[in-house]
Amino acid sequence: MCRIRFYILPSTCYGKITVDDLRVFEKNLNVIRAKDLFFVPNDFYYQKDLQNITALEYLYGNEQNDINTYLLDIISKEASTDNTYELISNQENVGYVAFAKDVLKPEKEKICVYDSENDIIKVKRFYIMKAKSYEEYLVWVKDCFPKLVFLENAFESIGKLGRFQDVKEELQRHLIVLCDSAKSIYYECGKREEKVFSILKAKYGILCSGKGANENEFKVSYNGVKLTCNPHTKLFTEYSNQRIYFCWGRDDIENHNIIVVKIGDHWKS
Repeated sequence: MCRIRFYILPSTCYGKITVDDLRVFEKNLNVIRAKDLFFVPNDFYYQKDLQNITALEYLYGNEQNDINTYLLDIISKEASTDNTYELISNQENVGYVAFAKDVLKPEKEKICVYDSENDIIKVKRFYIMKAKSYEEYLVWVKDCFPKLVFLENAFESIGKLGRFQDVKEELQRHLIVLCDSAKSIYYECGKREEKVFSILKAKYGILCSGKGANENEFKVSYNGVKLTCNPHTKLFTEYSNQRIYFCWGRDDIENHNIIVVKIGDHWKS
């Protein structure tokens, strides 16, 4: 796991911050603190918004109200840093936290948490794609795909996918769909596997198969539970030997999340 160092961004308009914005902001911080770090740069207090107002003036000025009091109560409990925003921008694995209605520059938006806690995953998925090897990629993988269960030995054959730089975008695309969409589609289709495969192909361009005519059932054990794991996605082409094998999950295993059992080449019994 890699930890992100998140920093608050000055608002682009303090006067437009609402109580609902601060509730989202506070909820995001609570999630961030569980696995990552958060700081309030001293520089934050002196940056002016589009109305020429600084955080210092907004928080400590004469016009005190429930909103700026609420914000002050939140950030006064957080760690501070003397690093300026310019220095912070040159650090590795940096993220930002903004208020929901702020106007963000594109280079900040992709590594900024502002709308919901799902933005934290967005930031981590940005950094996982900076990886230059499978080893670097796997450091991030469980945090980037929290709705997937990965077996302990799921990555033993990942090198069989081929050169990392050639496959990382396709691998990422498949894991995103499995994590974000496949479980809900499975239930919407009444657990009819072939219909699920059809939707994954039509909607996401993900090629997926079940047990082949000449294949045995692939079995694994997870926490003492026997699982059948024939479903697999195929990277790039219908006949690809680059695959992700998975199980649709069980009610008694982590909220029936999809279980990834092998990433690599064809699973031979």
